[in-house]
Order: sequence, then structure tokens, then C-alpha cells
Amino acid sequence: MNKKLRYLLLLPIVGVLASCGGFSLDYIVDGDRYLSSDFNNNYYTSWNAELAESNKNPIKTFNEDDIYFIEKLDDAYLFDRNLLTNPDAKPEDPDYHKLKYLDVEEYGEVYKLNSLSDCFNYGVQSKLFDGISYCRGRYQRVRVQTNRKGFSVRLSKESDALDYFGIHFKATTNNQIKCYKVGSEEYATKDTELFHTSTFDLTVSIYCKNDNNEIACYNFIKHIEFINTTNNGSESNYKFVSFQLKDLPDGTPAGLTLRRCVGFSVQFNNLEDELISWNKEKGVSISEDDYALFIYEVFIPNTYWH
Repeated sequence: MNKKLRYLLLLPIVGVLASCGGFSLDYIVDGDRYLSSDFNNNYYTSWNAELAESNKNPIKTFNEDDIYFIEKLDDAYLFDRNLLTNPDAKPEDPDYHKLKYLDVEEYGEVYKLNSLSDCFNYGVQSKLFDGISYCRGRYQRVRVQTNRKGFSVRLSKESDALDYFGIHFKATTNNQIKCYKVGSEEYATKDTELFHTSTFDLTVSIYCKNDNNEIACYNFIKHIEFINTTNNGSESNYKFVSFQLKDLPDGTPAGLTLRRCVGFSVQFNNLEDELISWNKEKGVSISEDDYALFIYEVFIPNTYWH
């Protein structure tokens, strides 16, 4: 009876940890990594050695001639050829790439990766595959917090044809540093006084095995602009960005370009942040190391894993 009662008392605790925070059980028992109240202690910058080596010499960097980009605040869009009224439409036809709209929470539930394979269910990275693509929490509840160095995810399975990658995130500056309001000689006394603009280049790299079972890196780069705030828990400033390969000029389906995907990485560079630059001028100890991406969910829908 006592054992049963103890079990029942534990259920609410596990429920809280596994809800908005999105912890896998493996992550809970690993200890308190990335759960600090200190912003700079929560960066996840783990890199798989094979992917890091491949990242040094990417096979191709896709530009806007090769890719359809969609960038939205709060909303998620998926290119869906199944919505075509004319199944024989050609790539040059205006309606060839129809957009299927879902709000980001619904999108997360429909296209979460951990429903497809157990390889998405373990470790810190499992927080990116469980469909919880929106959360009001801060610190440990931001899912994965990373800096310019970024991080990589090595998967134990490999994909069939892949032509789409979506990522839901927001960016923020360290709210534990006492900052001057931008353009002001006064310190901010609350987060709402610290709204500012920032830009950076987001690089998503996809890693695929070639015919020799060597890992090759393919880069997708998108310039991102934010109206930013230091408030980690703010409900604003989420952004959904997706990359979809275009079919090749000879008509070869886009998905045949990337096959046997075994991982991905996320990085950013060329950061320009007016809050950081303004406070540097004022002698405040704040730097690009105090700028983070909070990544909530990653999507690779309509892909088979082996």
C-alpha cells in the first residue's frame, strides 16, 4: 500500500517535468545539466565528431535559386503537393507548390518526429522531436539553448529522400545583465524596455551518407531579422523557418538530391544586435556570447527512416 501511494505521489512530479519542459525520462535522470538559473550555463553546444569534420568542407551551400524559403512569425507552413488541383502540374506552374497552413502547435503534433521512430526519443535532443513547439517557460523550459557555435544531432537511422526541413525558434539576449535602454542614458528597469532589433545568418546543415558511406554536409543559409527582447519567457518573437529544395532543372525530384540523412546541425553567425553594440559603447560587459537561439522543434515531415 505504501509503495502504491509513493508511486501515485510521484506521478504529478513527472507530469510537471514532462509537460511544457518536454523532458524525456532519459534527460531527467542525467541530472541538472542546462537547468541553471544562470543564462550562460545553459548553452547546449554538443557536436558529433563525424559531423563536425564533415562540416568543415560542405559539398554544397544552397541558395535561393535552389530553395523555397518560408519564414513566418508564430505560424507554420508546409509545402504540400497533395493540395494541387491539377496532379499533372509542372514546376514552372504558379500553383505547383501549394502551402498547407497549420498553427504551430497543431503542426508540432501532426509532424513530430518521435512518432515515427524510436531514434528520436533519447537524450537532450529528444526535446526537439516531441511536438512541443511553443512554451511560455524560461531557462530549462526553452528546450535547447545554443550560441553561435551551435550543436549537431547524429541519428541512429537514415532517411529516404529528403527535401524539407523546418525549425521553430526564437532569439534572445541575456536578461541577467543590467543594460541601458537602446539609445538611452538610462538603465532598463523591466524587460519590456529592452526591445531591440537583431539580425544573423542561420545555417542549417544536413548530413547524408554517400555511395562510399562517407558523411557529406549540405548547408542551407537564411538571413534572419528579429524584433528582439531579453525576456526569455516572452510569448512573442517566435519564428518558423522552413527550407524546401526545388526540383532540378532536368525535372529530377528535389528529394533525390538529399538521401540517407543521418543528422543535422544548427549554427548562426554575422550577428548584429543593437542592444549589445549600444551597451558595449557604454562599457557594459555584454557580448555576442550573451546571445542565444532557443530552439523548440525541428520538422522533417513526409520522410521515411530506416
